[in-house]
Amino acid sequence: MIVQKWQVAEITLHSSVDYESPFTEVDVTATFTSPRGETITRPAFWDGGDVWKVRFAPDDVGGWQYTTETSDRSNAGLTQTGVVIGTPYRGNLDVYKHGFLKVSESGRDLAFADGKPFFYLDDTHRFLSQEQWAGSDVPGVDSQFKAIIDKRVEQGYTAIQSEPDGHRLSLCNASCTVPDLTLLKDYDKKVEYIASKGLVHNMGLGAYHHTAELTEQGAERLARLFVARYGAYPVTWFTAQEVDLAPVDLQSVWMAAAEEIDRADDYNHPQSVHQSAGVPKSPWVEQPWHDFTMIQGGHNTLPSLAHYKQSWDYSPVKPFLESELNYEGLRAQIDASTVRMGAYRAILAGGLGYSYGAQGIWNVSLAGYGQNVSWWDGLHAAGGEDMGILKDVFTSLDWSHFEPRFTDPAWVAYAHAGSSALASVGSDSYLGYFYNRDPATGLLKQLDTDHAYRATWIDPSTGSRTVAAANVTPSTAGTWCMPPKPTEADWLLLVEKAGSLTTAPAPEPECAGTDDGAMPNPVGEWHFDAVNNGLVEDASGAGNDAALHGGASIVPRGIAGGALSLDGVDGFAEIADTPELDGFPEFTLSVWANLNGVPGANVTPLGKEDSVGAGGGARFLVLPTGAGHFVAATSGSPWYSAIAVFSQPLTPGAWKHLVAVYDGQQYRMYVDGVETGASGRVSGTLKDIEDPWRFGHKSADNLAFMDGLVDEARIYDRALTDEQVTDLYQSYLG
Repeated sequence: MIVQKWQVAEITLHSSVDYESPFTEVDVTATFTSPRGETITRPAFWDGGDVWKVRFAPDDVGGWQYTTETSDRSNAGLTQTGVVIGTPYRGNLDVYKHGFLKVSESGRDLAFADGKPFFYLDDTHRFLSQEQWAGSDVPGVDSQFKAIIDKRVEQGYTAIQSEPDGHRLSLCNASCTVPDLTLLKDYDKKVEYIASKGLVHNMGLGAYHHTAELTEQGAERLARLFVARYGAYPVTWFTAQEVDLAPVDLQSVWMAAAEEIDRADDYNHPQSVHQSAGVPKSPWVEQPWHDFTMIQGGHNTLPSLAHYKQSWDYSPVKPFLESELNYEGLRAQIDASTVRMGAYRAILAGGLGYSYGAQGIWNVSLAGYGQNVSWWDGLHAAGGEDMGILKDVFTSLDWSHFEPRFTDPAWVAYAHAGSSALASVGSDSYLGYFYNRDPATGLLKQLDTDHAYRATWIDPSTGSRTVAAANVTPSTAGTWCMPPKPTEADWLLLVEKAGSLTTAPAPEPECAGTDDGAMPNPVGEWHFDAVNNGLVEDASGAGNDAALHGGASIVPRGIAGGALSLDGVDGFAEIADTPELDGFPEFTLSVWANLNGVPGANVTPLGKEDSVGAGGGARFLVLPTGAGHFVAATSGSPWYSAIAVFSQPLTPGAWKHLVAVYDGQQYRMYVDGVETGASGRVSGTLKDIEDPWRFGHKSADNLAFMDGLVDEARIYDRALTDEQVTDLYQSYLG
């Protein structure tokens, strides 16, 4: 048998023994020995009747001697020797020119076997087994599945992320003793087609809720089945979707699957797990088989740079991937620009690439979750095209050596840190991304004063490039005031060395938009130091005092002086509705909170919620996990159309500073002076409702009265900057 290097050779065996349960009664493996004496062992799989098959891809040229072995020594039909001859690959697909993937030497990215960097860009398919191999509901399209894959290849994608069926365990039964061969053979065709197009297949076995359908032994069998059938293709593994959401006592099911993949896969394809919204978490990330981290930013939100920095700073160093963020079209407000914002920020924050998802594609057979978008419309969504442009931008640069600069003041002073990102290769090249509607960008630092630079604007929606500055002369301090964006849309700015400097360095620039100025005065301020006739004074002087109700009182245990104590039964404080505290075109809410314990239900330290069901208001929400988010409704963006999250749980008994900022285009959430999350695009003014602002109130059926302390609340009628939020937090630390 002759096969090109890294291509699949399939060996067929015929059993000489009949088995009642052939899938479980006998194990078959094949060991291949290269001309250099290196070995690869591959598990065989039962394929119906008396047929077993072995799939093998040589990673070297020359003759590979193989021997098959079986746990049933009486079965001569499953014992075989032979030779597979590997020849040089003659095609032009990178994954076969350069070999299967591995973690790069830097530990920050994935690379091909020969060390060439691999830029990861996938399309998400949660119901791959449901996609039609033959036929479609679109005239002239003979295969729904092939049309999707072909389009993504045309757009420049390099990978597919999939699981068989997000609804149910479809490929075998709970103990995985009876595989569904019809579904598996259909799946085989899809996996082979994906591989034939040169795409890496990031392959999951199922979803977290399948633990209710699957035993540990069944999970091991399913894992071995996947390795046997698909491990000779260019794959990576992620075990299961949102695996950490499985009940703690059932997470061992997917852990068993991951461990079996590690044992059975002699190619050592990189392995991960798909996690729920949040940051790297144990026990999954700490497992010896875990190679790269798949994090999930979630939907209707944009994770902060600080969120990604936790993955970048994780020890030991591991590559990380934003693997699920803002599927385009899932909600009406998740458009191409929102997709671009998330993708560029994630990669410039150190991500190894990006996972794109489109409504109608990720959920091709799932109705009722999000907007009703056809697969054909989802396939042609604008953001899907923009991701191909994104790949072209990064692969045209030395992207694998980019280092994220986050909000490090040694490298950059942003005009709008919450809507910017920057990475650089030392002082040689910089790539910045700016998506605030205000065109101001910021001050670039650490430029080499012996060199001139060239600056280029890149439109991320078209890929077109225009000169921003043909000859940039750094200042004596190595800084340059970046020009304003050409339009209010999102833009990339590429700054590259352009030769030795022939003129004297420029004087230190005054860069507009980076001086944040003095802290504005709040339009409402409540210290909770004293109560007079049931009222807490509004220290802003506006006269909007807070009234105490039920089990609410003032106690001397605040972050500064007294605090509002809430009993978790019926205690709350409220500020009567007034136009002075409503209808803001932009605003900032600030409050200190201290929980007495992990809440048994959702609680809100500060909020204003519509009581008549019209869908208005704004609130901080703390979930029973201790994590939470900020949500609001504006004249242009409905209630829960966008949120800004904090994924690190609040610690009971500890004071935490919560701040929400709305700047007219997105919400940003801060905890203890650090941005934790931002929403997608939002527009309009805060929706004017007649309900009061309340502290700790059960203002909806899904809320409980807060049990804990609240202190030092402020409302501003403008958006504070990152620096001002940090200064406000630090002003309470003495």
